[in-house]
Amino acid sequence: MADWDAATASDNCGVASIVSDRQPGEHFDVGTTEVTFTLTDVNGNVTEDSILITVEDLELPVITNLPDRITVGTEPGICLGTTSWTTPDVSDNCAVDTLVASVESGTMLPIGETAVTYTVTDIHGNSSSQSFIVTVQDQELPQIINIPADITQTNDTGACGAVIMWGAADTHTLTA
Repeated sequence: MADWDAATASDNCGVASIVSDRQPGEHFDVGTTEVTFTLTDVNGNVTEDSILITVEDLELPVITNLPDRITVGTEPGICLGTTSWTTPDVSDNCAVDTLVASVESGTMLPIGETAVTYTVTDIHGNSSSQSFIVTVQDQELPQIINIPADITQTNDTGACGAVIMWGAADTHTLTA
């Protein structure tokens, strides 16, 4: 609320009235407003003067309903994980201008922890940020490919066993 002391005036012959186009206690929007005072003396002479009322928005916008920590497994066959979340709610005493996420919902992320930060900025340049963590875990088992078939062989002559040969099994590495 804007409040100021009443203006006073003087004149060599006498003051008839002093009025302003805005009154103390009125609502002023964010920004600068000129308030004009008009002084009229008893002989009809008029003088005007003014003051500037500046209202600044210093209140930070608010982010609510941010997801808690999210943990997901990798996608089948690749070393990346995907998750999605609901965009958090934002509010401001004036109005929100932008909401920016460092990582968009639905983005494929590498194994490990990724911080997701939302930054909200209001129409007067005030901003605030909040973050949560997405953890991607490799939960897919490795695969052995081309394992040899079972082998049955007779013992080597004069030995109580046999030397057995087979090709090495391949490992299959999944890459992103």
